[in-house]
Amino acid sequence: ATLTFLAAAAVRLRSSVPAIAVGLVWFAVALSPVIGIVAQQGSQAQADRYSYVPHIGLMISVVWAAAAAAARLHVPTLTSMIVLMVVSAAFVAIDQRLIPPWKNSTALWSRVLTIEPGNARARYHYGSARYERGEVSAAIGEFQTALATLQVAANTSESQSEVCTALGVALLDQGKITEAAEELHRAITLDPTNHAARMEFGLMLFKSGRPRESADAFATILTAQPTNVDAARNLVIAEAMAGDLPAATAACRRLVALLPDMAESHSRLGQLLLQGGSSEPAIEEFRVAAQLDPSHPGIFSLLSRAYAAAGRPEEAEQAAAQDRLQVREQPASPRQGH
Repeated sequence: ATLTFLAAAAVRLRSSVPAIAVGLVWFAVALSPVIGIVAQQGSQAQADRYSYVPHIGLMISVVWAAAAAAARLHVPTLTSMIVLMVVSAAFVAIDQRLIPPWKNSTALWSRVLTIEPGNARARYHYGSARYERGEVSAAIGEFQTALATLQVAANTSESQSEVCTALGVALLDQGKITEAAEELHRAITLDPTNHAARMEFGLMLFKSGRPRESADAFATILTAQPTNVDAARNLVIAEAMAGDLPAATAACRRLVALLPDMAESHSRLGQLLLQGGSSEPAIEEFRVAAQLDPSHPGIFSLLSRAYAAAGRPEEAEQAAAQDRLQVREQPASPRQGH
């Protein structure tokens, strides 16, 4: 109705009050990219934020149309001011009712579920919000409800996989390893590209004393995402814990390629090389690490050991001296009062 009134006013007053037409054109042009005619922006078909810029034009039309109407009807200035104050007060009162649900994510998604209890996506986000607040048991219940709703609706495997991942992580927090493993495995089965679930599954396997299987999980992630630093770092640790030194060394070379400017990656590769008897290559890695970060913990001690293993005692002593100097220069820990 508002748009119809403004359109009629724009036509009738196009000469005397062109601002009305300008505002409507602004509104239409600014809104066109997000109403599905040009393209849909994001996964939401509707969102309040889509109307922020268009409403500038709408307000131009409303204000100038109201001013034109007041002038034609010879409304006294005082009356116009009183009407404006009343309208403003009404909007403030409405805002006071609308603002509370936007206080935080928990309040927002709780409000959505009050309006639409069967909204599985909202249920999932509500569970995530409660999980972030430390309400793990409540979050688990929300995730289970969301998953059941998605299954009944035969929703996409990707959506179910996402919820299974969140449920598995929450169950892990409660120490329910078996149930968590089932949910994470189901998440991967539903969506093999869900690398977040595979990462959590790999970490769970590692903590359960199954480094070989966890290494396989991390390697699978790296096959799909070669630049995934977390997967590369975890693969190094898992291969080393599995006792496969060549595989751990190869994985660490990949990590160094991903993080060439990190002293930690060079230091870790040096340690693996030294453990495998390759003292000279280990020396090079330790030297690079020392150049990148001379304060890296224990780097000169490791370099000294590598020099000694390579039969270079003088350089080993020099590195050991640097290590002793580094230790002396470290700030002392504050003493506990008595």
